[in-house]
Amino acid sequence: MTVNPMTHDEYLTAAAAFVTQLLQGIWPDEVKDWHQVVGTVTCHTPGCTAQGVGREGALHTNVGGVAAGCGACGYPTRIEAEFTDGVYEIVNTAPAPNLPQPGDGEEEPPVEDIEEEDPGVVLS
Repeated sequence: MTVNPMTHDEYLTAAAAFVTQLLQGIWPDEVKDWHQVVGTVTCHTPGCTAQGVGREGALHTNVGGVAAGCGACGYPTRIEAEFTDGVYEIVNTAPAPNLPQPGDGEEEPPVEDIEEEDPGVVLS
């Protein structure tokens, strides 16, 4: 794993400053000027063909943070980056596909709240 030339706290401070810059409408002219960290993304989705396979690369900070989805299944990956003070997990802000997003009004009630009227129905 590539070691990023900063501590984890320095990374968090620089990422927050970059997000503030973006929110002020100040966008980098070139990709090389975009805030980034080298990290490893690994899919942990059960049944995915890429489950457990890690890939290292540059991860760019966006207004919402760092978002990385699996190329095979599309679900968010686990992101780890090594800094001069150790290896840390980076919060992945990628949304899960095909799942209701919070607040869309389409939430299913918990299974324990469903009244089973037909004894032949199996809830799974």
